[in-house]
Amino acid sequence: MIRNISPSLVLAMMVVATVHGADPITINNDGTVTMGATVSAPYLLASAAPITKTDAFTATAGSLYLITGTDHDFDVNLPPAGAAGSGSFVTCAEDGYAQANKQYTLRPVAGEQIDGRSSLVLVHTNGIRLMSDGVGWHSIVKHVDTEFVAAGPIPVSATTTNPSKPASPMVDVMQWRRRGDSVQVRYQYRHNAAGVSGSGAYLLSLPNGFLANTSLTPASTTVVQSAGRIGFGMACNSGSSYSAVTLMAYMYDSSRFAMWQMSDSKSALYATSSTAYVFSLTNLKLTVEVMVPIQGW
Repeated sequence: MIRNISPSLVLAMMVVATVHGADPITINNDGTVTMGATVSAPYLLASAAPITKTDAFTATAGSLYLITGTDHDFDVNLPPAGAAGSGSFVTCAEDGYAQANKQYTLRPVAGEQIDGRSSLVLVHTNGIRLMSDGVGWHSIVKHVDTEFVAAGPIPVSATTTNPSKPASPMVDVMQWRRRGDSVQVRYQYRHNAAGVSGSGAYLLSLPNGFLANTSLTPASTTVVQSAGRIGFGMACNSGSSYSAVTLMAYMYDSSRFAMWQMSDSKSALYATSSTAYVFSLTNLKLTVEVMVPIQGW
């Protein structure tokens, strides 16, 4: 596996690959590119130098853009597909982990679509090459998977009164990665000093303000069986009287999910239940992993 390839080279390779189809491609030591029996001059790479962007912009057909050094979400507005001309390209990539928890939304003009949809979101290390057919845009090269990155401590709320964590949990970690149209999230929590229980069913939030695509994974605030099951986990009292339960995670609304015991219909993390695993326990451990389709992905 080749690692640490510069974003400029990746974008150039995307251009070469789409222009030359299935011809074999070799990157030579001198920077030239061999495609089948044809050797290109180094200008192929030079001509593909990306335009760096750090804020919202309107793309120009035939250009390559590198989103880098940003600290906020923003939009990338595509040119009209008709004006750009059938067969024209726009290439866009996001370069790394400094922007791991930001989103960049590609938006066509009114009345046009990208792959049959109104917009498409990129996150860190994603890249896409779009081609106009004169009436809309189609992705012909797309990379949208990522590696796991940290997203801060776990946000916890409840249906009635929010719980409180102790001042210094032993572990309080949320990590995520993109897998196609979905986010995979790992939640790991442990404390050995009591917090405050709160009341009602505990709810964990998706990272970064991501919103579930509830047309694919239904959410329900009342009947858990009506919601889409998105993952599993475990809650345990890790003190001297060790006990644990296996959890199923269901979407509660578009941004949060609830956790239920597999053995009965009660919430496993329900503060008013005598068998609940609550933040007022001196020793609490919680691990959950979910996979959720996300709006715009």
